[in-house]
Amino acid sequence: MMNGGTEPEGSWRLQDVPCDYCGAEAADVVCTGFDRLHGLPGQFSVVVCRECGLARTNPQPTPESLATAYPKSYAPHQARPHAAALGGFLRWALVNYRNYPLGKQAPALVRWLMRPVAMLALRRRRVLGYVSYEGSG
Repeated sequence: MMNGGTEPEGSWRLQDVPCDYCGAEAADVVCTGFDRLHGLPGQFSVVVCRECGLARTNPQPTPESLATAYPKSYAPHQARPHAAALGGFLRWALVNYRNYPLGKQAPALVRWLMRPVAMLALRRRRVLGYVSYEGSG
């Protein structure tokens, strides 16, 4: 995975690993590159198994040193909570006030009480209506 003797803080311990699918050791290097997202030092190689064709990174950090491979700022991908909530509200407003067939409408009293808030949300965004297409031919 890393070449040139450059190792990140904490010093990775690398190991050659066999193919996860067939267990073969023989592989050909397909490409080598740098970590452009986090700027980790070194080069990383992707190899393809000669037996089954599975691609993998090799060598890999040992399980004990794997944590040092990730910077402190590394976090799993997550949708922003406020964006998901806004999207849910917009969907609700479209169903209840623009008659989009995206789900079940709320009871009439709830629609009436929420109308001012929903209208503000729908005014701030451009909402495309249905487009009628009558094909030629």
